[in-house]
Amino acid sequence: LELSLGAGLKAANGSAEDNLGSGRESIALGGGLTYLWTNISAGVNGEYSQHLGTGEPDEKDNNFNLLASLNWQWQPSMDIGLFSRWESASFTDEDDLTSAGLSLTYRPIKHLSLGFTFEQYQTNSQGLNHMVAGQISYRGF
Repeated sequence: LELSLGAGLKAANGSAEDNLGSGRESIALGGGLTYLWTNISAGVNGEYSQHLGTGEPDEKDNNFNLLASLNWQWQPSMDIGLFSRWESASFTDEDDLTSAGLSLTYRPIKHLSLGFTFEQYQTNSQGLNHMVAGQISYRGF
C-alpha cells in the first residue's frame, strides 16, 4: 500500500484568452492511495486547488479532481493503464468533466519515462470529445 501527499503553488503564467489556464496564481493540495500487487497497481488520487486573486465574474475560485486508475506492468519497462477522471467545472456556465482513458508508459532507462494517453470525454458544455497527449519525464531521485 502506498500513500502520497503533496502541495504545490502555480505561478500566473497562463492566459485565459489563449486557453492556457486562468492566468491566476493558485495553491493545490493533493493525495492518493495506491495498492501494489506483483505486476498490477490500482489507485485513487485527488486534488483541491484554490485560485488566488480576482478572476472573471463567472470563474470559480476553486477546483477539485479525482482520478481512479488500474495499471499493469506487462514488461519490466512498459505499463498499460486504464483510468477514469472527474474534474469540477472552472466556470459557472460549464459542466463538470468526466472521462475515461488508456495510457501507455515506456521507461527506456532508469528515471526516464515516455508516455502516451488517449482520453474520451462524456458529452459536456465545453465541447471536448477526446484528447491525445504525450509525456516525457525524468526523475533525478
